Amino acid sequence: MKMYKTKQFKDIVISNPEHPLNDIIIAFGGVGFHEVDMFNAMPRRIKNRYKIITVPYYISYPMALEVAETHLNNGNTISPFNQIVLGFSAGGRNVQSNYDPNFKLAGMIDTSIRPIDVNVNYQDNTILLFNYNNWDNTMFYFENIAHYEMPKYFFNNFL
Repeated sequence: MKMYKTKQFKDIVISNPEHPLNDIIIAFGGVGFHEVDMFNAMPRRIKNRYKIITVPYYISYPMALEVAETHLNNGNTISPFNQIVLGFSAGGRNVQSNYDPNFKLAGMIDTSIRPIDVNVNYQDNTILLFNYNNWDNTMFYFENIAHYEMPKYFFNNFL
């Protein structure tokens, strides 16, 4: 049963369940897989439990966090300990560039890898779901899943 309310602004989806956990999901879509696609890939059980904001890959993490704090946390700061920050494809760069070892979870879903981000000291709060066949010259592999099926797989298996 649906137990959440959703609002959509120009290119942002905000979802607030009736009885949310303290953690907030900030999810970045990718090129050709936008904020609505990212939200739709999440199963209802996640939407019923978490406050969620999904944004396009080109919106910065600080801007997405500010919108989340304004619309999902009554203008109050959201501690990194309560942030689940996820990015799909090009949206994963926001997770890489703003990685915080205090995030509740940092999820990179078939992310575009930049050499500078490979040297980040990722901690055990990080999940990288990757298909080597979707990218050239990369060094990570996890599942043989089509690129646009990765977000749904991630939500169903890791959240």
